[in-house]
Amino acid sequence: MLDVKSLLMRALSSLCRETASVTIRIGGPGAVGKSTFSVELLDSLRRDGIEVSVLEVDCYLRDRLERAALQPQISGYNPAAYRLDQAEQDLDQLLAGEAIFTRGYDKVAGTRGEPILVRPAPVTIVEGSMALQPCFFRPSSTSLFLSSTLDILFENRRRREVDMGFSSEDIVEKYCKLLPDFHQYIVPQTQFADFVVEVGHAYKFSSVKGRDDRPAIC
Repeated sequence: MLDVKSLLMRALSSLCRETASVTIRIGGPGAVGKSTFSVELLDSLRRDGIEVSVLEVDCYLRDRLERAALQPQISGYNPAAYRLDQAEQDLDQLLAGEAIFTRGYDKVAGTRGEPILVRPAPVTIVEGSMALQPCFFRPSSTSLFLSSTLDILFENRRRREVDMGFSSEDIVEKYCKLLPDFHQYIVPQTQFADFVVEVGHAYKFSSVKGRDDRPAIC
């Protein structure tokens, strides 16, 4: 019997085969498993012979020092921390069949790196904490919000950032500062989600719930 994640990827693959052009938006808080799932979905779709491009919203995150200089300071959960106007323009270019250049964000250094070429494809995955912002909505799109408990999100973040070299004290302090923006900017994005995915320990998908006007797909 297939697990929830496998069923979800099978349903998304069917959607992509049935539609000429699809945008899949994958949002949710940090450390919930968005990037991991995006890579798994990308690999699954390509194995099915479906061409896919990925637009990572983190590529439009302002450098850490730039954000720190703002008054008041803003976190990566605040839409103002991103160049969303540029991201929206780049998405439109991809959907129009034009290649773009983005710059990946280095979470350790807090800066963006070298230019990355993103080529257009029939399926475009938009992934990141701001992926469900209205500026990324397109008529031929479906959106997923990955959700989890605060305890699981903190433990995932702690493990990841310890590996990056951050101290436990820095991790706790940063997480506590994120919480107000988490409640103000991240949680409300569920209203824009076609499907809300509950994520448990070890990034295991436990359920997928559709909006009232969208059927549950697993």
